[in-house]
Parts: sequence; C-alpha cells; structure tokens
Amino acid sequence: MNIDLVFRNQSKAPEAEAYSEAFFRPLLERILTVVAAPQEEVEVSVTLLDPVAIRELNHRYRGKDMPTDVLSFPLSPAPSLKSALQKKKRKSEEDSGLGAPNIPGYTVSTLGDIFICPLYATEKAREEGVSMEAKMSWLAVHGMLHLLGYDHPDNSVGTPTLQRQGEKMTALEKKILKEIS
Repeated sequence: MNIDLVFRNQSKAPEAEAYSEAFFRPLLERILTVVAAPQEEVEVSVTLLDPVAIRELNHRYRGKDMPTDVLSFPLSPAPSLKSALQKKKRKSEEDSGLGAPNIPGYTVSTLGDIFICPLYATEKAREEGVSMEAKMSWLAVHGMLHLLGYDHPDNSVGTPTLQRQGEKMTALEKKILKEIS
C-alpha cells in the first residue's frame, strides 16, 4: 500500500506533540490493507486542531455548535474505495471524481480529510478509561472508515439500514484495532 499522507499539526495543545505523520502513516496503511485494495495509491490529509477550530468546522458543515474529537470529509461520496477505484479505471477520458485528475501517470486517489482534536480526545480518553494512544488510533480508524464510505447514525436513532451500517463499521473498527494492537 502506498499512501500519500498530508499531515498538519495546527493544535497548540501539548497532547498533540506526541502525534505526527510517523504515528498516523502505518495505522492508515493498515486500515487500507484490511479494507481496500492494498496495491492502490491513495492520498489522505490528517490535521490536528484545537477545540475552537474543530467546533467551527462542526458547526459550519454539520450544524452542530460544539467541539468533537474527529471529523471526516470525503472528497467524493464513494460507497467504497474498491468501487471508486473501479469507477476511476472506467473513466479514462475524464476526471475520476476522487480528486485525481486525468493526468497520464497520475494514479493517486485522493480520499479526503480527517480532522482530530487532541485536547478533546484527551478528555474523551479519560472518560472512557483508555490511553491517549488507543483513543487517537480509534479516531484515525473511525475517520478513515468514513473516508472509505462507511457510515453510522449520529445517535441511537436512525433508519434500520443506517443502524446496520453502523454495526458493520463498529465491527470493522474493532477488527482493525485488534490487528494493530
């Protein structure tokens, strides 16, 4: 798996200093190996933010005026990376819809952006009784699965289909986290 990871630490929180591209790259590569086509090249952006910045994103794009631990913004609403890559191969004359322009030799599929708030994640890790490393790993897995087309209801209310999707996503998160621990 070849992943082009664009990593930015825009958080001033001391908790963020322990997390860098070196932490996220192997984790995201493992997710792609488990879930998608491991021979493909993909690009993902991971940005660490402070609570104010992630709250602004959450409010602007989800209508929720509160901080959160992770937000994901897929570049395209592909149901899965595999189907998106198949679609990309079929569309040789035009833009793939995954952010990869039709440039000869350019084969990278841009999946989207993951934003994580280490300070908020620290609070949630304490509440859940897990280590910060475990929480940051889960946030990366959760965010990446959203970029790959997995979804879940925001709370216990949702359509039966969305509930099943959420159960599938949770099971996959557990499987990936077990494999990387």
